[in-house]
Amino acid sequence: MRTVFLFISGLVCFLTIVFIPKALAASRYPFLVVLDAGHGGTDTGTVQYKKKKIFFEKNFSLIIAKKTAAVLRKKGIPVVLTRTKDSDLSLDSRISIANTWGKKADQALFISIHANSNQEQKVSGLETYVFKAVSNEASERLANIENGHKVVTDGTLDLILTDLVTTANYPDSVRLACSVQNEIAKGLSKKGYKIKNRGVKEALFYVLMKTNMPAILLEAGFATNPTDFSWLNQEKYHDAVSLEISSAVLKWKGGLENHRLSGTGKTGNLSQSHVASAVLKNKHSKGSRGLCSSMY
Repeated sequence: MRTVFLFISGLVCFLTIVFIPKALAASRYPFLVVLDAGHGGTDTGTVQYKKKKIFFEKNFSLIIAKKTAAVLRKKGIPVVLTRTKDSDLSLDSRISIANTWGKKADQALFISIHANSNQEQKVSGLETYVFKAVSNEASERLANIENGHKVVTDGTLDLILTDLVTTANYPDSVRLACSVQNEIAKGLSKKGYKIKNRGVKEALFYVLMKTNMPAILLEAGFATNPTDFSWLNQEKYHDAVSLEISSAVLKWKGGLENHRLSGTGKTGNLSQSHVASAVLKNKHSKGSRGLCSSMY
């Protein structure tokens, strides 16, 4: 009996040593996407009424996040939603969720989904943002809206320290933003939605500032523009935007894997100096897509 007991004990120890580390390793994700549906609950985001129709940004962002998650999961990509229902969720909570899951992945992405607004109804189109402490007046105004009650001051020590993290992720954030922006613009155009491509821009978004991974914020149309408003309320438009976000993520992932296989590293040819040059060119360019066109 003692011999049998010792044999079983030894077998258990062996299995523990051999298999538990593998199980722990398997619990990590090679690649993971965090989708953030902007606003929610009492924070409605932009609300617009036109032709007996009402648009809530908080509902739109959740629809797009869920549809995008469904597409990516079918492709085998793990997805985390910061919220799954119409509920209040602080910006800090969104960041915490993203960073907590990001620690469980070899590579994670953060995409915050929104709809835009402007005092001028003629302003329309699609634009995607990456974090940048210095931006133009229009970007600052939009950041103030999306940041809600969060105040971010350029001169704070917190911003300086955070910049060290965001700078490291900046090349991949720009590449992701360009991929998402261009995929959606091209995909929508093919489906008959001639939406204006307003390009990739930089702004002081709090939710992008503290995410420890490549992070972007998508503004999928202006609810204040009559044409964009009609599209933002269409299920076919929702399906198209979600499909193109997913396509962009998969292409970004594919590009990352190609860079690693070629031995060029995480960002491949997108070096810090290359990105800095692209930003400088974009700031002095009249076109709205200078940041992307100078990198590809």
